[in-house]
Amino acid sequence: MVTCDNTQLVLKCFLKNTEATFSKLLSSYGGSGLIKTCLDLGFPHDVIRIAGGFATGAYVAWETSCPIIPVDTCVNVCSCSILEIDNDIVDIINATTFDSLNQRLQNGIYVSNFHRGNHFISYLKSNLTDKRYLLLHSSASEFKNNFNGLYPVRGNWFFDQIKVFTNGNSYIRYIEGKDAELFYKLAQGLISFNENRHEFVAQLILRGVASIEKVEHHHHYFMPGPNSVVMGSHIIPKNAIAPVLTLPGADIYMVQFSETKDPSLYVGQENFLIPHGWGKRHKNTPTINIDFSSNKFTLDEKHYNIEFGESLRAHPNLEIRDFQTATLGRKENFFAHLKKTYEYILIDELSQIASYNKSGIVIW
Repeated sequence: MVTCDNTQLVLKCFLKNTEATFSKLLSSYGGSGLIKTCLDLGFPHDVIRIAGGFATGAYVAWETSCPIIPVDTCVNVCSCSILEIDNDIVDIINATTFDSLNQRLQNGIYVSNFHRGNHFISYLKSNLTDKRYLLLHSSASEFKNNFNGLYPVRGNWFFDQIKVFTNGNSYIRYIEGKDAELFYKLAQGLISFNENRHEFVAQLILRGVASIEKVEHHHHYFMPGPNSVVMGSHIIPKNAIAPVLTLPGADIYMVQFSETKDPSLYVGQENFLIPHGWGKRHKNTPTINIDFSSNKFTLDEKHYNIEFGESLRAHPNLEIRDFQTATLGRKENFFAHLKKTYEYILIDELSQIASYNKSGIVIW
């Protein structure tokens, strides 16, 4: 994989260590594991994920005689749903609309998390065709940290069944057997669940103002099969079109990927990994340390407890990757990196007009 910065060099080494530990565990079950990395390789927010050996912009797969799930992959489904609409909706992207949306969702099963983390709802317009779109980006929080959730949270349905395999300072937490089989069934169901969830929310927002002409769902966090997890990247066939997210308020690119020049990015015979976005980088060179005996994860001498709820989001040395340089613009530099790894066609550029995110309503 072509690396963009020191963050990716460090994380690739980190994941190689995880791969070795995971394979050592799996060897006792007659199996092995591998981890692939993509162009958006970067730091996750969840401390349990990075401490458990995993990063964003990566794909982990394994073979074993017994069903196994490495739980610190923090499985959920996160999706980017793009809906083509037939009318201008800038006037309804306001606090009244989303306050009403959140109040109504409180009376149902869906959890509103579009204003959390890096999730958002955005109204966009094509720079090439003038078509208008509503984009929803979020995960199925209904299956995250509650009792039926898939995150390794103390007190949930599988937490007491977690086993730990240690190898020096590296460890893998996992479940096996019938628990792993049930876990995968739940994870598979979340793909359609999140698609329905996004379309339901979109209908509530647009009702009486605009109609949906076309819907596309792009999943970048999910279990493609019972023995794999993709964490922050898309898996696509040749010639598929997928969105590449960038920075808050910046253009979103629709790219048709015809081929990858890096054979290691193939997942099976036909599909390969592509970036979902730009990822989160360290401003310099990260220093990582894990002390499982004291339950501490350290990044640049800043200590975190290894438990659900601990986050790297506010770490002062982490930021969303920006391809802007003194001599190259963001778009030019990003696609220069992309060209080293893929054959592609830039199909469309979508300008963000207004969004609802963790900052509230933003008019770009």
